[in-house]
Formats: sequence, structure tokens, C-alpha cells
Amino acid sequence: MSLSRFKFTIFITFTLVFLISFMTRSEAAGIFAPEQCLESQFSIDVSHKGAPFGLSENILSLSKDKCIIKIEHERFRFMQRSWEIDICREPIHIKKGVRSVSVLQRKVSCLDSAGTGNEFCDESNLLLTLLQDDGLIFAEGERETLDTDHGKVYCSYLLLQRYLLDGHVFSRSRMDDLCLDRPCQRPSRRNLEREVDRGFERAPRREQRNGLRERRQLRERTPLLDTNDEGAESSKGEEKEDRLEPSSTGSF
Repeated sequence: MSLSRFKFTIFITFTLVFLISFMTRSEAAGIFAPEQCLESQFSIDVSHKGAPFGLSENILSLSKDKCIIKIEHERFRFMQRSWEIDICREPIHIKKGVRSVSVLQRKVSCLDSAGTGNEFCDESNLLLTLLQDDGLIFAEGERETLDTDHGKVYCSYLLLQRYLLDGHVFSRSRMDDLCLDRPCQRPSRRNLEREVDRGFERAPRREQRNGLRERRQLRERTPLLDTNDEGAESSKGEEKEDRLEPSSTGSF
């Protein structure tokens, strides 16, 4: 073998090794796919020394079987708490308890003032705080991959945040609704009503009556996203209806 051919072989070998290493690192740098997070199955324990003086040990046990997430937390050996959440099941709820199980159901939004003092919202915030303080902070490895404890805790944290706080129920048969890395875009009732209002003023008065009927049907079909605007919206609708009432001397 000539010297030039030997150098060429060495060059090609090192180039291939570099490309393979680069591709592997690039794949590891990206975060896990939402589908992988939802379908994942694992069981881990994350522990660390706690106050006072590091004499006690805080243990966070996390197990996930696709839609079902179980969390156990132990502090001072005798303080044990347990939760089970099925993120694919309605109504949105938390099963809580070690020996006896109680069910907390989501009845108000936990993202506004309505959730202040609500038992479900308080328990949800406590659960997410434990995952942060005793899980995300102390779990080993990178959070972008499900091969590490950190990634497994992070995956569970994202799913529970979407389910408990945002009120989003997941589905294994509808993978396009995970939206772990961004808010799911849903049309608000206000925007839908605005589309109805655009043609409202230009329509004949008889068609305006149909528009009011369409507006009422829209309000019944679409969940209310902003409870503070309910009174204002209903009063506007009543005013429009009053303006459209036929007079006693004429008809449409």
C-alpha cells in the first residue's frame, strides 16, 4: 500500500468517526419528543439529605406507566404522602392517600383568582412544588433525554402541569394535542363571537335576529375562558336584543 493511499484511508476513517460523533451529540442535544414522554414507562427514586443538619432523608419515588403517574414522597421516615394521577382520564382529578384514598376533582381554573384556596388547586401546586424541589433539583443527568432520572422527572412535571393546571386531558390516540413545549392554540369564545359580530351590523334586521340566535348557540357550545367578562357579554347581548324588539306600531 502506497503512503498516499494510507493517508487517504486514515483521513476517511477520522472523518467518519467525527461525523458519527457529531450526529450522536446533535440527537442528544434535542429534547425528547412529546409522544415519547407520554408513552414512556419507568420507575425511579430521587433522594437527598434534608433539614435539619442533614440527618433526615427526603425520598421522592416516581413511577409512570403511560397515562398513569404515581408519586410517593417520604420525609423524616414517618411523613409519607402518595398521589396517583391518570392524565388521560376525565374528569380531571387527583387520587391522594397512602392507606385511605380521597379524590380531589378540578372544578375551577387554577390559573386565576378562582383557584385561590381551592383544595384541588392547592394540592396540585404542592405536588408540582415537590417535583421541582425534590425532583428536578436533585435528579441526575440531563433533562432533554428520557434515559436520565432528570429527564424522567421533567417529562412527568410537564405532563402534570398541563393536566392539573391547564386542564388538558391527554389521549394516546390523538398525538397532535400534547403541546408540551408550547401552549395549545384554542379559539376563545370572545374571538368566535367577534366573527359573528363582524356581519351583524351589516345584516338586515331580520337576519340580525338569526345572528342573536347564533350568538346564544355559540355561548352554549364554547366553554367560558374569562369569567370576568361573562356579565359584560350578557349585558351587551341583552342591549342588542332590546334594540331589535319590534315596536308596537310597526313590524319587520
